[in-house]
Amino acid sequence: MPTHPLELPEILVRVGHFLPLWPQGLLLVPEYPTMRFSLRTVLSCILVSKLWHQTLVPVLWTICTYQVMKRVPEDVALRHRHFIRLLEWRTELPLPFHICTNLVELILSSNTLQLDAQRALVRSNPGLKILRWNGPRVKVIIEPQDYANLKRIRALSISQWIGSGDILIRVLKAVAGSLVNLELEWIGGISSAELVAETSSGRDVKYTDGLVLPCLESFTSSHRILRVFDPTDLVQCCPNLKSCGLTLTDEIDIKRLSDALLGCPKLETLAVRDYTQSQLVEVLFRNLSRDGQQPQGSKKHNLVSITVSQIAVSKDLVSTILLYAPTLKHLRIMVQSWGCRGIEQLSLDFAPTRHECDHEDSVSAEEAFKDGPVLGWNLFPKPTARAGSFMRKLMKGFYKDVFEAVQGLEQLRVVRLNGLKFVRVGHNSSAL
Repeated sequence: MPTHPLELPEILVRVGHFLPLWPQGLLLVPEYPTMRFSLRTVLSCILVSKLWHQTLVPVLWTICTYQVMKRVPEDVALRHRHFIRLLEWRTELPLPFHICTNLVELILSSNTLQLDAQRALVRSNPGLKILRWNGPRVKVIIEPQDYANLKRIRALSISQWIGSGDILIRVLKAVAGSLVNLELEWIGGISSAELVAETSSGRDVKYTDGLVLPCLESFTSSHRILRVFDPTDLVQCCPNLKSCGLTLTDEIDIKRLSDALLGCPKLETLAVRDYTQSQLVEVLFRNLSRDGQQPQGSKKHNLVSITVSQIAVSKDLVSTILLYAPTLKHLRIMVQSWGCRGIEQLSLDFAPTRHECDHEDSVSAEEAFKDGPVLGWNLFPKPTARAGSFMRKLMKGFYKDVFEAVQGLEQLRVVRLNGLKFVRVGHNSSAL
């Protein structure tokens, strides 16, 4: 009996190639393309024959995200969980997905699971190649054992953890054999001083001594308010670094950082953000160019792509960047929004997690302002009309962080935050 054309693997492969399972939608935010889940065509194909069903069902379950799987019955999810390779969940995770063991990519947010369950999920998936793990937004120390079996990991992004002493270094040593891309954000306890230990003989020893990340090609670190982080010691451990993204602060020794980057001869892409007004970007690029004197045949300055983001752009900065013109292919210079010095009113919305609201260190706005102004700002006594459910507790110190961030906006008079109104001391609130 001749084989039906629809049973031919070649036909099925061609059909599968054109299935619009995840067509790209409108770019509402340029950096985050919207992916639209198109299920109807796939379901029609699954019903063609047993072969098509056996082939396409695993494809259907390969990617599991909250947006498209939140209404799936528990028994159905349990039956197909072994097909899941990419799991992304940003809210409470249904039970069947806790026991996935064949994941290649995992994205966990702070409110996805209890911390113990998150750790169990990571440890039960030694085949992970991509892990993005946002911590619980409290002072929780990274557990190196969670990463001990991730021998195939290629991309690691961790944020909102404490990496004091040698903790973070032990994590990086565990994944050093395969890690290609590293992103760190909101990591506390890893300033230069905290990465140094004193031996019994009185000699200082760096925790990074002996750490080498031979496969690492891309390293990005982000600084946030009150989170001191000097990336220099980690950059020195990446001899094959090709791309580096850094946030400069006054706590960073720019000369040391420049020397570390000069030790990365393969560096081609450099993205730098400056949250200060100290012209740190200009100093960094001047140091990297050795004051404009590039040695003959040197391969240490073959930058192909430069991205700069800071409050203002000076002629001196542009002149310094032009030293790299012979090799430069991509140049992007951005002026930060904080450069809008004349702004008078600012509205912000933060959606606190249930964990934050219930945490013992969380406080209401009334409690935070009971002793008077915070950094020169008062809580307006009458909530706005849309306050409602936004009047929830936030982590202690949150309001201080917010108003410290806007200190440089001298014309700012009013901040509306989660339906609450805050007025700068000395301004007539009734007129705003």
